[in-house]
Amino acid sequence: MLKNASFVIVIFCAALLLTSCDPYKTAPGGLKYEIIKDSVGPTGEVGGFVMFDYVMKTSKDSSLFNSFEAGQPVPAQITAPTYKGCIFEAFQLLSEGDSARFQIQADSFFTKTMGGGKVPDKVDPKDQLTFTIKVRKMYTKAFVEDERKKADLQNQQSMQNAVEQMKTDSAIIEQYLAKNKIKTQRTPQGVHLDFKKVNKQGINLIKGDSVQVNYVLKLLDGTELENSKGHPFTLALGYGQVIPGWEDALLQMKKGEKAVVYIPSPLAYGERGNRGIAPNTILVFEIEVLD
Repeated sequence: MLKNASFVIVIFCAALLLTSCDPYKTAPGGLKYEIIKDSVGPTGEVGGFVMFDYVMKTSKDSSLFNSFEAGQPVPAQITAPTYKGCIFEAFQLLSEGDSARFQIQADSFFTKTMGGGKVPDKVDPKDQLTFTIKVRKMYTKAFVEDERKKADLQNQQSMQNAVEQMKTDSAIIEQYLAKNKIKTQRTPQGVHLDFKKVNKQGINLIKGDSVQVNYVLKLLDGTELENSKGHPFTLALGYGQVIPGWEDALLQMKKGEKAVVYIPSPLAYGERGNRGIAPNTILVFEIEVLD
């Protein structure tokens, strides 16, 4: 009888020891966590913003992602957890300067958090992933909302400035064309095209087309700024790869056509300018559609 009692006590103590060795605690939302460094300061709040680094590993210590190696912290808005044990709860437990480890099952992370539909082939869906997170910077919800309001006001002002600049630039272009007796086609957006070569049998380019062109960039006074010099430039229309005025012009053109294009600054580089091009500069492009 004593032998059996001793055996039960040994088993109980072993179980207790294993439990006490588990470094992870469970957050109110079900996320398992272990604090590595605890700094003084408020924890993150839903609606706030965070800059952080993290390493994601499998239970076998195989690294799946490491932002430290990329050398650039990850930015994210802090959102409410979407299910029990969701990794989104992490930032409600941490403050600026904190670091911690979190555990979450692989299938929950990839299918629910990432919304990918399935777990990568090299990862066991039932594996416990470990996230080591270091918070670089934490921003409150009030700060985020204040910055958003400032950005909205700046955008509204920029839009108003663009409307006024468009009127100014359009007047300058039209005066230039009239003075030099140049006839153009004007698009609804305000780009002028002086066709030098026309393809009456061709079909207009459309968004989604891959286009190959030669071009020369000049200022309105004739100063040359850039030249493809026989090395064609290729772009896909409709994806914002070039300034709006370029896309607007190309959508009026066909394969084999050539035109001088006059672009008001709001449809070029606007009030910011770009690489030596001053703010609010009207641009003139000689464009030839090769293919």
